[in-house]
This record gives sequence, C-alpha cells and structure tokens, in this order.
Amino acid sequence: MVDSAVQHAQAFVQLFIRVCDDPVSEPFHWMYPGTYQPLQAVSLLLADLLQYPHSDEASESRALVDAVFDLYNVDEGMVSQNHPRHRQLSPSGKDAWSILSRTRKKALAQIGQDHHTLFPSRKVFSEYCICGERISHPQSRNCDDRGSQGASRLRLVSSPRHSDVPDDQEVITPNQIFTENVDFDWQEWEATLGMSMGMMS
Repeated sequence: MVDSAVQHAQAFVQLFIRVCDDPVSEPFHWMYPGTYQPLQAVSLLLADLLQYPHSDEASESRALVDAVFDLYNVDEGMVSQNHPRHRQLSPSGKDAWSILSRTRKKALAQIGQDHHTLFPSRKVFSEYCICGERISHPQSRNCDDRGSQGASRLRLVSSPRHSDVPDDQEVITPNQIFTENVDFDWQEWEATLGMSMGMMS
C-alpha cells in the first residue's frame, strides 16, 4: 500500500510538472502552478524518503522532488519556466514551502548529499508515465538537452522561514540524523495547510 501511494505521488508530480511547463498550458499558468501547488504529493514523497532513504523508489523520489524545487522560487512557490507569474505566497503558503524545503534538506543529509545541488528527474520530460503508460506523442523540444542542463545546475534552495539565518547554522550533522526524529511532522503540516490541499491564495 505504501509503495502504491509513493508511485501515485511520483506519477502525479511527473504529470504536474509537464502540465506546468508545457507551452500549451500557458493560458492556465494562473492556476497551474500558480494557485495550485503539488504540496500533498511532495510531502508524501519526502515523508517516505525520511523513513526509507534507500528504498527502491527513493532515487526517483529524490529526483522528482528536485524537479519540483527546480521550479521553486522563494516566497513565490513553484512557478512555470515559461513566463513565470510574479506572485507572493500567502503566509500559510510560505510556511508550507518552508516545511518542504527543510524536510528535503534533512532527507538529503541522511544520505550525505548537498541540498544546494539539484538533480531533476529526466522522467518529467519522458513520453511515458512512471507507471509505464504512454502520456503523449514526443514533443519538438529537446528533452535530453534540458534534462542534462538541469542535472548540472547548481542552485541555492533556501527556506523562506530561515532565509536570514547563515547556512552554517542549519547544518545537520550525522549524529543528529540518528538521534533526531526523522519522521515527517504531519501535525505541523496539517496545522499549516488545514484543508487547503495545495490551494495557495
């Protein structure tokens, strides 16, 4: 059941990014990824990564989370690369992305990976869904070029809540990884989002 939930979340994120980044979706950028953000799917993937950092799905989950953060701007959330909207997240939206950013950092610290470096999944540009079903016909843009550029890009992913704190004060040591609770804080998450389900006003 857990594996199925993770795979569904992976497929959702893959499709969500395709919708947000496809030029055909430009008239709908006010909604995707403008008002709606893939918060629940990303929180599920991160929660699974915290508990099972070396599972069969972990590598692809990390790559998909990185693909999400590749489209992430501090205080704006996830934006399209094609004509991104300039918007300000609500306080609850900022808090939600702060939780995701901090959780991603903790999940990567577990495996000794630098959270400043993004390795977006190439599968978001594939014509096949993670489940194996065909999504659409190949598009004209060069997916291989874009995927390789994303993997080599270095970008600072800062947490909105802690953006004014020096980075060296947020370092998670190996000892902390095994002594701190590495479960996703669902109570904080529910208190932040309530019933919004990813809708950002």
